[in-house]
Amino acid sequence: MARYSPQEIIRRFRSVVFTATTVVLCVVVMALILQRNHGPKPPSKPTDAITYSQPTPSEAKVNVDYAVPDDQPLKIEITGRDIAGYIQRVGVDQNKAVAAPNNVNLAGWFVDSVLPGRKGLSIIDGHVDGVSQPGIFHNLTKVVSGDSVTVTMGDKTRLQYQVFAARSVAVDEASKYLYDQDPSISSQLNIITCTGRYDAVKKSYDKRVIVSAKLLP
Repeated sequence: MARYSPQEIIRRFRSVVFTATTVVLCVVVMALILQRNHGPKPPSKPTDAITYSQPTPSEAKVNVDYAVPDDQPLKIEITGRDIAGYIQRVGVDQNKAVAAPNNVNLAGWFVDSVLPGRKGLSIIDGHVDGVSQPGIFHNLTKVVSGDSVTVTMGDKTRLQYQVFAARSVAVDEASKYLYDQDPSISSQLNIITCTGRYDAVKKSYDKRVIVSAKLLP
């Protein structure tokens, strides 16, 4: 039986440990490669909803290549009122209210309401202005019954709505109207923004304008 010196035993032990470690690392790397190639792939488009209402939202111009998944609302336009812009997803914010978009040029589809075009009530909000420029719904107070609203989906499907009500209400009454759906209307869209007097201390307006529209066949 061969006999080895202590130095030779240590050298051989280190060699075995190094070989075993190398094999383990190779297995781990191969597993990661296989997972990346064959496992679930991350979404190609962001779907997270905004859940924090910024006191000073961005006023940057939105890129023309802005995109959303096919079944999500992409853009809103109100004919003849100079209202048009892209839509992002918004959830419930830090104040337990519908979050405001993080850019004054974007509208926000409330993810806890139904998708536009489906049966039920859809809700879209947006800013009336920013620090230095008008917001997407700066002219929402000019909208009247009979006006046309178009919501374009991510797959470029265009949904046509007709306004049947437009009202200005106090802040403490806004929720009552925002979540109200006419029982005779199958698919309804409510649009909301600020209006009234601006309170510099609270940094908010004292009223809300809510426009309600029905989906046309």
